[in-house]
Amino acid sequence: MSRIGNLAAKRLLEFRGYKSLMFPPTWVTGQYRFFERNNEPYVTFMHDFSHRHAAIAAGLG
Repeated sequence: MSRIGNLAAKRLLEFRGYKSLMFPPTWVTGQYRFFERNNEPYVTFMHDFSHRHAAIAAGLG
């Protein structure tokens, strides 16, 4: 998946004059984080970078 993203960023976007920055899949950089809900601790998998929020900030979704 990283290879496909890198090829898309370099060959499709930069070839057409756009700037691009490829992020690796989020499961590579994600970490477990501990939270509390209703006074009971639980573990969830949170990513360091949200592609969904980046797309919204860029006006794409």
